Amino acid sequence: MANLIIRGVRLMEYCGYCNNNGAMVYELKCRAAWSVPVCEQMGWQKEPNGFANVGLEGKLYGISMVVEPNSKNLKDYRFDININLVGGFKHIAKTENENVVHRELEFVVTTSAEEAPMVFSNYMAHCCPGDDRGQAKINFSEEEQMDLDEGGDGEWDGAEKKPRGRKKQEAEG
Repeated sequence: MANLIIRGVRLMEYCGYCNNNGAMVYELKCRAAWSVPVCEQMGWQKEPNGFANVGLEGKLYGISMVVEPNSKNLKDYRFDININLVGGFKHIAKTENENVVHRELEFVVTTSAEEAPMVFSNYMAHCCPGDDRGQAKINFSEEEQMDLDEGGDGEWDGAEKKPRGRKKQEAEG
């Protein structure tokens, strides 16, 4: 299992809907700090060209996500939830006088966990009014990502095409 650490995470909003199979699905929109390690792991440019807010390639078929507030007095609101997908990645650029002064990463987490509305609303009620920015650790299966990258179901559109795991050893050896 691999993971992606995203710092400066702020939960923006969440919604729920009933999918075609009649199951509830929840989407959580997040904003986070723009960071070089995340860019490198996802295969994105460290400083995208232009000033526009643009979509970024990539999806992570997740196993779980842990979000922990930065403030020590809010540590009790840490949560660990099973997730299905992380996608909808966007580069958000804030500009002044035609110069980028701040960059953020926006993404959407999809889950079918029954406790999602309670967990998200509890976290947002206690951590978001003070604009606490936590850390998110997204766990995903590298093998599943590789299978999808090689055309498993046609949905994986990740930018990173480096061989990993067993395939990396075969490529090196």
